[in-house]
Amino acid sequence: LDGTVRRKAFANECPVSITIGTNFLDGKNGRIIAYEVNYDKSWKGPVTVAALDTLTLTWTTLSTDQMEMQMHHHAEWLDADSGQFYLYGGFGNGRYNGEFRRMNVRTGQWETCAELSGDALWRRYVGAMGYSKFDGSLYIYGGMGNESGRQIVGREYFYDLYQVDPV
Repeated sequence: LDGTVRRKAFANECPVSITIGTNFLDGKNGRIIAYEVNYDKSWKGPVTVAALDTLTLTWTTLSTDQMEMQMHHHAEWLDADSGQFYLYGGFGNGRYNGEFRRMNVRTGQWETCAELSGDALWRRYVGAMGYSKFDGSLYIYGGMGNESGRQIVGREYFYDLYQVDPV
């Protein structure tokens, strides 16, 4: 690394019509994954997940699936070994989200994880999610939301920490 900045054009245009600008690095496979969980396909186009090969700068469509609601400010974590990208929380359509979702980074297909058991984890957004190699658990920290999940009710600030197994 010598501090030099280089600019190169993509080989083709990104097929995801970027609205929220959500993306992550799939370092194990040398790709950047761009995704939109929900938007109006009638004016934005059909592609919701695409991968950029960082060597060839070529975009490839992975999926046209989308979730039923937008999930602004969700927490996320990529399990590079299993190829699963996890989301929790976020808000959209007048409510806070309280579900775990995961995407297979090879196929771009989303699925809802099994419902959590144990202590109540209230619906929230702007929380943080991380993984501990020590115990193999995901951790959710903080955020804002409420017990009902309805944005109209208002929000509480959370300073809590949950150990989670979303499988």
